[in-house]
Parts: sequence; structure tokens; C-alpha cells
Amino acid sequence: MTEENLFYILTAGAYIIGSIPFGLVYTKLFGTTDPRTVGSGNIGATNMARAGGKKAGIITLIFDVSKGALAAYLAKTYLTNPKEIMIVCFAVFAGHVFSVFLKFKGGKGVATAFGVYIALIPYVAITTVIMFGLILFLLRYVSLASVGGAFSAPSYMIYFPDYHRYIPLTIAIFVLIFIKHWSNYQNITAGTERKFGEKS
Repeated sequence: MTEENLFYILTAGAYIIGSIPFGLVYTKLFGTTDPRTVGSGNIGATNMARAGGKKAGIITLIFDVSKGALAAYLAKTYLTNPKEIMIVCFAVFAGHVFSVFLKFKGGKGVATAFGVYIALIPYVAITTVIMFGLILFLLRYVSLASVGGAFSAPSYMIYFPDYHRYIPLTIAIFVLIFIKHWSNYQNITAGTERKFGEKS
């Protein structure tokens, strides 16, 4: 099989894997509350924790991170063209955000993006976690911490020359994460955004 054909297969596969809404799969299997009906209505780990408890949130987080890491690992292992690698990685992220199984709706992509970074640019993944944790500690808003972590990825990559070729990927991911959190900014301004650890 040529690398070009493998690229097409990996891209399509990454998008399909990314589209799997593991939070909703958990809901169907264990009968927890549909996350789309509570809190932010998001299918990601944070809202899954609100809908189904901490266990549901943790399991959703693990699977959402894992699908990003899997796609990035396969792309990095079997492809040599950085542009093709970035496309496959963005495909799994886009699949989560615009799931084919949810009529092209989905989550905000933070956990899946982190999974991509773990497999593709691990040192940058560490810096995003540090930034996320710092913002969360200071401001206690998961949304702001998520956007701050995403912004830090392309910012920190200047210190890692081996990763410079992946800067366009991290910028594209940041832009989409920023847009997907727009309702959170409005809620923060209105004083209705729930802080981390705050009970409803």
C-alpha cells in the first residue's frame, strides 16, 4: 500500500474514531443522565461528570484523550509528510467537535486535542497541562483553563525546534477551541458560569 493511500485511510479512520461520542456511549450502557440535557449540554468529560458522576467523567476523559492519542500515534508512525500527519491529527479532533454520529455536532475537543499532543508533541502536552492547571487554580473556570491551555501549545512550541513543523496544527486547534467556548465567555460575563468544584 502506498503512503498516499494509507494517508487517506488514516484520515477517514481518524475522523470516524474522533466522532465516537464516548460520553453518550457510557450513558447508553449505564443509564446515566444524557449530558446534553444538563449543565452546558456538552458531551465532554466535565459535563459528563455533572450528568453521571465523577466515574462517568473520568471514563469519558480517558476515552476522549485516547482516541486523539491513537490517531496521532498511527499518523506519526506510518506517515512521513508533516502536512499529512497534521491533517490526520486534525481529523480526529474535528471528528469529536463535528461528530458524524451527532449530525455534525459534538464536544469542544479539549481532551481529544490533548491526546493528540501526548502522542505527537509530548513536551508541549506537558506545558499545556501546566498552563491549564495554573489558570484553573487561579480562576476556577474550566473553560478559561481549557482555552488557556490550548493557546499555550503554539506559544510554547517556539522553545521546541523539533516541533515547529506542527505549529499550524496547534493554531488551528486553538482557534476552534476558542470558538467552541464562546457561550462560556458569555456565561462568565453574565455571572452564570459554574466554577470548578462549585455545586449547582
